[in-house]
Amino acid sequence: RFLGRLRLDVGNAGPGMTLVEPFGYVDAMGLNWPVKAGARINGASIPQPFWSITGGPFDGPYLKASVVHYWYCDLRVRPWQQVHRMFYDAMLVSGVNRLQAKVMYLAVLAGGPRWNQQAIDNARLAMKSGLRTECFVGPDGVTRCASPAVYVEPVNYPPLLTDANELQKLAAAIRKDNPSLEQIEQMFPAKTIEELPAGTVVYQPRPELNPNPPV
Repeated sequence: RFLGRLRLDVGNAGPGMTLVEPFGYVDAMGLNWPVKAGARINGASIPQPFWSITGGPFDGPYLKASVVHYWYCDLRVRPWQQVHRMFYDAMLVSGVNRLQAKVMYLAVLAGGPRWNQQAIDNARLAMKSGLRTECFVGPDGVTRCASPAVYVEPVNYPPLLTDANELQKLAAAIRKDNPSLEQIEQMFPAKTIEELPAGTVVYQPRPELNPNPPV
């Protein structure tokens, strides 16, 4: 089930929309997938070249599921396989036809983001540590601030499929044969990702400040 009202503001802050109120989804196992108010959502977790085949992420039937899916593709605190499967389940709750939901699931498996366990660990660490600057006044009267470590999200691994024509053929096969989710997953199997792409910056926790600085 979904939690809360889905209220999005188009605004003028660039492509996408901003979530006005907290929103979320609870899956069949009872796991909560909350999305914070203020989240920016642009639907890029579904490759844009595929939109002509799958429908856009902001189309009515997919909207609620897309908001939660996009947020967790950005957040990366849970495995990508789990995030994409949640997207499929949430689409069914939204009333999306099962075959169409399978096509959408195929699209995110084939062209959506994937990340490794290190990205998950870093994202959780960043959330736990906080990315904020803390300041205090030293004995010489000078205000000093400890700059937070810079957290740069890992670069997405290359998508397994970018050819919209090929996806069209696979989508037609899904609509014809109605394969199981496991069979769809075998088209683009989950492989263990060991190495980060070149250029990735790994988050380092900020140094803890003296809780009792001299005055």
